[in-house]
Amino acid sequence: MVGVGDTVPALSWPLLDGSITELMALRGRPVLVNYWASWCGPCIKEMPVLDAFAAEQGEHGIQVLGIALDSEDAVREFLAKLPVDYRIALEIPSGNDSSVRMGNRQNVLPFSVLIDAQGRVQAQKAGSFSHKALAQWTGQAAR
Repeated sequence: MVGVGDTVPALSWPLLDGSITELMALRGRPVLVNYWASWCGPCIKEMPVLDAFAAEQGEHGIQVLGIALDSEDAVREFLAKLPVDYRIALEIPSGNDSSVRMGNRQNVLPFSVLIDAQGRVQAQKAGSFSHKALAQWTGQAAR
């Protein structure tokens, strides 16, 4: 299980288009990894905030990667109703899924991890963000 200051493990997930995304391949820019599920009320409320944040960050800022701890069918159905422009990957939830390995000791959703451009954990947060709280959290962690 990683903590703040640790290098993230080599993790990969399938995307909805069938390709694979690798966490190590995202190095070079900071990454916000957000674990969520289609049945999670706070996750649903937070997704437009993350989508707006990803758009604000553009091609040179913090990347946003959503990891859905859910079934592919549930995620596709959910995203048809509430689409987002950031990448969404899939993972079957388990007692040792990547959210746990990334520090989610309490199995709380949503769970977010901010990773710097070198692949080190800068911050971890259980619970959802408002737009202002997300800007403050990512700004403080970047210092």
